[in-house]
Amino acid sequence: MNGKRYKPTKTYDTIEEEEKALTTFKVNKQNKHLATSNSMSVVDMLDYWMKHYVKKKCEATTRYGYNNIISKHMSHYFGNLKLSELRPMHIRNYYDYLGEGKKLSINTIYKHHACIRSALKYGVSQEFTDRNVASAITLSKKKSFEGKAYNNEQMTELLQKVVGTKLEVPVYLAKQLGLRREEVSGLKWKNVDLEQGIINIVEVRTSAGKEVITKQPKMKESKRTLFMPNDLVEVLCKNRKKQEYLKSY
Repeated sequence: MNGKRYKPTKTYDTIEEEEKALTTFKVNKQNKHLATSNSMSVVDMLDYWMKHYVKKKCEATTRYGYNNIISKHMSHYFGNLKLSELRPMHIRNYYDYLGEGKKLSINTIYKHHACIRSALKYGVSQEFTDRNVASAITLSKKKSFEGKAYNNEQMTELLQKVVGTKLEVPVYLAKQLGLRREEVSGLKWKNVDLEQGIINIVEVRTSAGKEVITKQPKMKESKRTLFMPNDLVEVLCKNRKKQEYLKSY
């Protein structure tokens, strides 16, 4: 009547009754927030996450990996399952399906786990769901990588076989400097000083499907300057002259 909004109030006889009423109010409020997402399926949430988070925040290689996991596996498996009905059991059964049915390795299943756990974390932040059920899952231990190296005899044989081929430079770079595949692929002449015998690792090149991506190394310490042994300098000089000769025709 005086133009002010009427706000109903209620009093309680004890603190216990007051706290119980407050808890009930918070639960009802949360349920109201989640009501709009009751019809959202798990796949709908994954698509929303890809469009509104992954596409804007993640690198192309990560986007490609997540998209493959969702389009080739999760979309088919979860189908029309509602996000509000998703339980740890569904996630556990999905991982069993990947391992026993699809015969995927435990290391690959870890990638699926990272994908759905990140998506659900985002879903919680957007109030599509009230908890991240993937966090309740414990996977078996990853299989550690066991690298194998050539012995001196095998390496000598390899170097002899690649002489004059397209593999000569990559093999020599890997052997003499320990460069990774993406570091070899990303190497440009502007970052090579043949006179001083120095190579600067400042870029890497990789792929996401058919897209070739050149970017800076992920780790700061991966950017480095390396000194080349004489035999590597000779191989690079020979290759540089060959490239210049072919360009002249």
